[in-house]
Amino acid sequence: MGGISMHNRVRKYIAAVVTLTMLFSLGFPVKAAEDFEIEDNVLVAYHGTDQNIVVPDGVEKIGPAAFKNKQIISVQIPSSVKEIGESAFEKCTGLERITFAGSGLQQIGQKAFSGCKKLKYMALPEGLEGIGDKAFLSSGIVFAEMPASLKRIGKSAYYNSKIKAVHLNQGLESIGASAFETCYQLQGLRVPASVAEVGSSFAGDNGSPFQWLLFENDAAVIGANPTDQMSIVYYGGEPSTIQEIYQKIYDKNNNTKLKFANKESFESFDIFKLDETEKALSPDEEYQIELTASPAAITFGTVNYLSLEPQIAEVTADGKVTAHKVGETKILVFHADQRLAVLDIDVVGGGNLFKVDAAGRLVKYYGHDTEIVLPDEVDGRAVTALAANAFRGNSKITKLTLGANITKLEKEAFKNCIALREIVFNQGLQEIDEAVFFGCEQLTELHLPDSVTVLGKSALERMGSLQTLTLSRQLSAIPENMCSNCFSLRQIVIPAECTKIGKAAFLGCRGLESIEWNQKLTEIEESAFKSCLKIEKLTLPEGITTIGNQAFLGMDSMTEITLPSTFTEFKADTLADLFESFDNDSTVKLQAINIAPGNSRFYSEDGLVYEGQTLVYIPQGLAQVSVKAGTEIIGERAGKTHMRLEKVVLPEGVKIVGVSAFQNCFALEEINLPQSLRRIEPFAFLGCEELKEINIPKDLEYIGKLALYELEKIKQLVVPEKIEKIEEYAVAGNDEMEHLILPRNLKEINKCGASFCKSLKELYLPEKQLLSIGDQGFGACYELEHLELPQSLQSIGEEGFSYGQKLKSIYLPGSVVLGKNVFKETLPSQKVWVFTHDENDTIKQLTADPARFCKVDLDYQKNTDGKIEVQRLEGLLNGSNENHAFVLKVNESQTNAAVRRFSVSAEEESRPLERPYHPMTLVVELPLTAEGKNVKLYQQENGRYKELAVDRLERFLRAEIDSFGEFVVAEDFNALAPYVPSTSETAAVNAAPDKPTILPEETKVPAGPADTAGFKDVQPQDWFYADVKMVQQLGLMQGMTDNHFQPQETGTRAMFVQILYRMAGQEQMQKTENAVWYQPAMNWAAANQIIQGRSDGDQPSAAITREEVAVLLYRYYSRKMSQSAKAEMTFKDADQISAWAQEAMQWAVAAGIYQGRDNGLLQPQAFITRAEIAAIIVRAQKLER
Repeated sequence: MGGISMHNRVRKYIAAVVTLTMLFSLGFPVKAAEDFEIEDNVLVAYHGTDQNIVVPDGVEKIGPAAFKNKQIISVQIPSSVKEIGESAFEKCTGLERITFAGSGLQQIGQKAFSGCKKLKYMALPEGLEGIGDKAFLSSGIVFAEMPASLKRIGKSAYYNSKIKAVHLNQGLESIGASAFETCYQLQGLRVPASVAEVGSSFAGDNGSPFQWLLFENDAAVIGANPTDQMSIVYYGGEPSTIQEIYQKIYDKNNNTKLKFANKESFESFDIFKLDETEKALSPDEEYQIELTASPAAITFGTVNYLSLEPQIAEVTADGKVTAHKVGETKILVFHADQRLAVLDIDVVGGGNLFKVDAAGRLVKYYGHDTEIVLPDEVDGRAVTALAANAFRGNSKITKLTLGANITKLEKEAFKNCIALREIVFNQGLQEIDEAVFFGCEQLTELHLPDSVTVLGKSALERMGSLQTLTLSRQLSAIPENMCSNCFSLRQIVIPAECTKIGKAAFLGCRGLESIEWNQKLTEIEESAFKSCLKIEKLTLPEGITTIGNQAFLGMDSMTEITLPSTFTEFKADTLADLFESFDNDSTVKLQAINIAPGNSRFYSEDGLVYEGQTLVYIPQGLAQVSVKAGTEIIGERAGKTHMRLEKVVLPEGVKIVGVSAFQNCFALEEINLPQSLRRIEPFAFLGCEELKEINIPKDLEYIGKLALYELEKIKQLVVPEKIEKIEEYAVAGNDEMEHLILPRNLKEINKCGASFCKSLKELYLPEKQLLSIGDQGFGACYELEHLELPQSLQSIGEEGFSYGQKLKSIYLPGSVVLGKNVFKETLPSQKVWVFTHDENDTIKQLTADPARFCKVDLDYQKNTDGKIEVQRLEGLLNGSNENHAFVLKVNESQTNAAVRRFSVSAEEESRPLERPYHPMTLVVELPLTAEGKNVKLYQQENGRYKELAVDRLERFLRAEIDSFGEFVVAEDFNALAPYVPSTSETAAVNAAPDKPTILPEETKVPAGPADTAGFKDVQPQDWFYADVKMVQQLGLMQGMTDNHFQPQETGTRAMFVQILYRMAGQEQMQKTENAVWYQPAMNWAAANQIIQGRSDGDQPSAAITREEVAVLLYRYYSRKMSQSAKAEMTFKDADQISAWAQEAMQWAVAAGIYQGRDNGLLQPQAFITRAEIAAIIVRAQKLER
């Protein structure tokens, strides 16, 4: 059925509600003018303290934030007010009632009542035209009934409110986006025909109670996703805007649970009325509301009940009313589909406003007075106690006087009496139970009589205005949470008989400035003075023996504390726990802890606390600390999370840095670790982000898990030789660390032991002892390019080297067992070369993915006393030989304090290799005896030694090599015997030690005879025989040795440029002293635009491809003649030619220089051999004829 206009009937109910204004205003006089700041009829601010407000007549606007965050309960607004401004009552969390004395209001501004969680209903006056954005956001509104005058509801107006039903008016024109979103109790919504526009998700994400949505105007403009994908029924016409929207967005994916039905099928109540509309009750009487609603079988039938004054009479979800106090209220009975009935309740007392049980306990008060005097007796029965909850939540009472016979106030008797400002005690009161005055926010002073001997926990908690407190002198203990969060309390006197201050007794008393102690106090419990922000100094009295966990945590102003000689016990893990916690709260200004003389357990020096030879605690306010001589242990958490600590000086003799000793000292820049140190316990330096270096003593025996984690500015870390195990995360998370030097005897790297070292550039793993690398042991070490894993390694855990995004080559011993995803997410853009031999199934599984991991068979044989490593193993490859079998041998023949002699040799398919195809890196570890010496690395060649350019990293020498052979490490050149060179050779080497005697590739051997028969590897039957002979005769190419041309060796960039240089007749014209052999040729080529930019000029020793040769040759001949010939590229792989080489390759093919390989392919990106270069040069020479 269609919508029914409720205007006339609803207005009658609103008018009835407005009459409640008279009730609300009883006892609340109009405030004095000085309480209100009014400018040009705008109420700018309220400065009073009353909680029941009557806005002065004549005010036309309640200004922005005028009452924001005020502790008010009710507000009466006159008819002169036309506008309630932005945030006017925002976060008035105690506000329960708003009443309007007329219909002048036109606009409610954005956020006006946002966060008013106790505001359940507001009778909006006729004349209101607009409700602003977020006006009732996160409020307690349960039922909203819109006046006929309303035109606009803003965005998020009731977002996240407690609303169950909304009666929208005919005449409403627009509803903003998210207006009723996340209203998890909303049951359904009828949108009237007058609404022309609805914002996106205006009723979205409303949970399971939201079951239906009915649009009377099928042509309304509707934003995207008006209700999300909820299990509801949409009622509308055919066709309708909302159905089209949902079908377009969701139906095509079968992704919506929304159902569609014709609005004519929607069944609602025709009759919705109460059997009784008025009911008189006595206090504590119950009544069941009887509602006549038909037909019974409607589509959605949930009925809701709401009492406007639950203190007078409350109602349950099924309509049962219970009367509490004398007075009048209304019960609203409503349904989501525009149905409303009102029951008037009149609670009438029997003459006595107090209810007393048989035991003499005053159980209830039925009246509404603001000032109450409790009787001494009722009906002849003495009133001896106030029962639990007797006045709980009474928001009107301002003053109360106890009767003379009362001895006990039971649990929560006055809890949350938020208007209570004064209480007069009798002198016979003995016991105040738990939370009796909890939340009495207006009480400013409290004087407990000396007759009180028992005070329950939380008795005075959250009394935010309490400034003056007098405790009974007979109290033997201050209870748990007694004055917790009494923000305004300034001073406290500990009663003379008190022996204990309970847990959190003064927690959050941020205004507390002074404490007057007694002489009987023995214990201060956990969190007793936590977050007391204004106390600057504390001197605890003699007699105190025990202090609890976090007793002084967060005392932000405290600079000094003196602990008595009797203090020997703390109820916490460490002394640090008295002042700080793991969530980083701290006593940030504390600079000195003084221990009174005579203490049998602790003593202090320079403000630091010691126990025996252990430093127990460093105050958090210190920036620099010098630990006293004789200290052997830095205790657990001694300096943890000390935000100001910048420098620590430890004396020689310290053996242990304890658990979390300096954890999260984010400002720590400098600390010296003495040579006496033997253990760094877990978490010791975790998070010390400003430390740029840390000198780990050579005799250290243990580094605990996370001990050196997230030292983000450390560049290098040397782990001492006695460490045999890297614990979990022990040296991980060091973002800027480029070098990690591991001990020779390391056996195990635990889970994530060195993970997340994002800048780690190289890794030299111990050669002889390392057995296992745990899960993610080196995960997320992004910069690693080359890995050689030692033969001793037995296993690598899951994701052991994951996210090594720059890895190029890996050597894996065939026996090492790999966990899952060891190299997960490595090199997404190129292959990783995996060198291995006789590999197990786990390695086979890894290399089963050739798109990412390309296996090369390498039998890596080592016979050495210490680590000698050949890295960049891909230097063995020339672009077409990855399927060959290789052998790499490192044999050490002599090792002593003065010298280390070894050979490196290689074979390819059982054929010896004199040199790699590309340069490789040799890494030599020095023995312990040579670590501090200035040693050099030499390579023996043809009876001579040349010194290699070395990059030294601690005990590792690193050098680039382009040939295999004999190598020697020596401090003294004379230690090279028995290979001592001649005197002239020695002089030549010693004359320029920083410029090794390196023989260039193209000048090693003088030009040979015209007959190439001298080359053992060039025979008449070879296809390249004539070409090699020709280039040799022309003096353009020579042999690599006396009797080997090495025709199948890959050419290099420098080699080809040198050939062009000779072709141009330049070699004899330009001589450059002391230059690298190829440098004159490279300079000439650059000057003549033959090599251009980085791609041509860099890496002269790198292998050169066929298309690169074509480009260089094309540029060379472009200098001498016009190059116009272009060929039609018919080769199958012509599409593999790089864009920058297209023109040159077409020319080379057209000129007959390039004729393709035997397989009929051009292979432009393959490396070119020396034989092919010879053939190409001979063909190119014909162009000059």
